[in-house]
Amino acid sequence: MSRGDGRQLELLLRESGIDSKVVESNSCGGGCIADVRRLRLADGRTVIAKISPGSRLGPNHPESRAHEEAADLAAIATTRTVPVPEVIGIGASADDVILVLEDLGESKRPSNSDWIDFGNRLAELHASNGTQEFGLGHDNHLGDTVQENSPASDPASWSAFLSERRLGPMRRRLQEAGLLDSIDSELFERVDEALGSILPGSIRPGLLHGDLWSGNVHSTQGRGIAVIDPAVFHGDPLFELGMMRLFGGFPSACESAYFDRLVEIDGADALDASETRIELGRLHHLMNHWLLFGPNYGHASRQVASNLVSMISRGGGVG
Repeated sequence: MSRGDGRQLELLLRESGIDSKVVESNSCGGGCIADVRRLRLADGRTVIAKISPGSRLGPNHPESRAHEEAADLAAIATTRTVPVPEVIGIGASADDVILVLEDLGESKRPSNSDWIDFGNRLAELHASNGTQEFGLGHDNHLGDTVQENSPASDPASWSAFLSERRLGPMRRRLQEAGLLDSIDSELFERVDEALGSILPGSIRPGLLHGDLWSGNVHSTQGRGIAVIDPAVFHGDPLFELGMMRLFGGFPSACESAYFDRLVEIDGADALDASETRIELGRLHHLMNHWLLFGPNYGHASRQVASNLVSMISRGGGVG
């Protein structure tokens, strides 16, 4: 459909369970994956609508991006830790899928206490998981990259999951795209091959947002800092901080509160080899940006990988 077509929009809304006319429709910006709009409805409600193409297997197939996001938001909501927008409904036409979400309102400027609260809640999210396996019951997307979440050869090993489902596939995608030369390939392979020796065996899986940069937080009135656009899976909690430190990062008060609360919940060994674990998360996200947005991210990816290789050669990591 033409995504500016009000009549088609109302038909999609009806399919999602909303039988109300659209009084006003405003773009919320972004929109590289979905057309995101704030809708004011005739019944007085405002909602956020995300319109995207349906799955190749059909718009109502659970592999659609809308169904993925709804499942990811529900996974976080179930923990009752970090706020997320409520999923109101999903509707589909022959070509498009609409995900209707609670409108969190305009994002306000967070205070220092808001960031401390968010750090505490994020640690609680990461500690809320009851599974012993890394991964997730469904695949999802990191930006436009398919994120494989099936268990690794050793389901309880973070180093196996990181190699087989994150860094290894990302390296192969970069090779297939013609973005890696032989020197790059060897560098990233060295990191991959050393994971078992540089990562503690005690890392337990936590539920991660998966794509937590500053653009995916939303400071609400009365509910604290919420998160949007997740790509959840059960992974190393500190892997999350690799993305959090990119693109402007999060305030130091947030990170300090996070570390303090994580240690309070899981003990001091929750931070073993912390900088190595965070840098591996940063490397993964930089490689994904290299794949999606081109060679401007190549230098930063190589630099992080080189630093990790230097750490490996010094015997760093576990400890």
